[in-house]
Amino acid sequence: MQLTDIHTHSAFSADGESPLSQMLDRAAGLGTAFYGVSDHFDYDYLADGVLVHGKPVPMIDAEAYFSEARRLQKAYAGRMRVLVGGEFGFSKNPAAQAMYRETVGRFSPDFVVNSVHTVDGADVWFPESFVGKTRDTAYRGYLEAVLESLSAPYPYAIVAHLGYVSRNAPYPDKILHASDYPDLLDEILSGIVAHGKILEVNSSARGAGHFLPGRDILERYFLLGGRKVSFASDAHRADAVGRGRETVVRTLNEIGFPGNTVPARANHILVPCDAPISGKKHSRGPVFPARALRFPAFYVRPSPQGRVRRAARTVWRSRTPIARRRSFWRPQASDGGKRRTSFQNPRAWRRATLSCT
Repeated sequence: MQLTDIHTHSAFSADGESPLSQMLDRAAGLGTAFYGVSDHFDYDYLADGVLVHGKPVPMIDAEAYFSEARRLQKAYAGRMRVLVGGEFGFSKNPAAQAMYRETVGRFSPDFVVNSVHTVDGADVWFPESFVGKTRDTAYRGYLEAVLESLSAPYPYAIVAHLGYVSRNAPYPDKILHASDYPDLLDEILSGIVAHGKILEVNSSARGAGHFLPGRDILERYFLLGGRKVSFASDAHRADAVGRGRETVVRTLNEIGFPGNTVPARANHILVPCDAPISGKKHSRGPVFPARALRFPAFYVRPSPQGRVRRAARTVWRSRTPIARRRSFWRPQASDGGKRRTSFQNPRAWRRATLSCT
């Protein structure tokens, strides 16, 4: 399959650990075809005065980030397609929204991941944001913020980690279920479909299930007409790139999603979950590795009936019509290696090949 990972972070983010070059090296080493760089733009923290451990969160150096990301995008052009974007933390504050619009206008990111991190001026990642709140109050407040974020006044492609509130929630049953808030969740999922956005499936659930949102919410999204989904490891260090991808892809296949949707400025790209990473399918057999595409190391001898019999156990078949028409010199004990057996007819070559496999 073609591997995708849209929504990752590097050391340009305040909580990122690995340099951007290491993140890309790791992704390329895994055979990733589409890789999205989406470091944090935490203007919601800045505008709302959100503190972490009593200190303001450092803002990204947007100029340096986009400069380095675009440079690496060109450097990896022959190995994988790198998309340079950003994760925008939604805020009702007009000042934050203005900064996001300015960022889009100035740097023209390939895509934007829209996410909700803060509710009532606190990041729900941190346990202190749940103090004095029941599960219903905390989760409902978060989902209402997600619903409002769908109408964000800046362009975005992806709705990120639906269920983020559950990652570090202190409640016995922390997983967000489709049955918890059916009407509110249906409104969110229907809004994603209506706006033509992509629902992210984030494998960094942090104990709140295998991925966010959970399978029951994904099934509900599918029933409401949602088909656009994207895989995200949400990796903040190189060794986390692609983590949990197999589980997510298997689940999406079981539900019936056609594949992963990769955001693009003009038209989104649908990457089927079962597409081959490289090579092309051959209607008459499997795709062999490059080293096996040389002509088969076997020799043949004509029988009295003119048929070709096998003289070796294993045969690698050529994939090109030209190769099928080539003539072969094969050593024969009876003529000292001078006999020539020719296959000018592709069907004859086909029969000979099948007899040797």
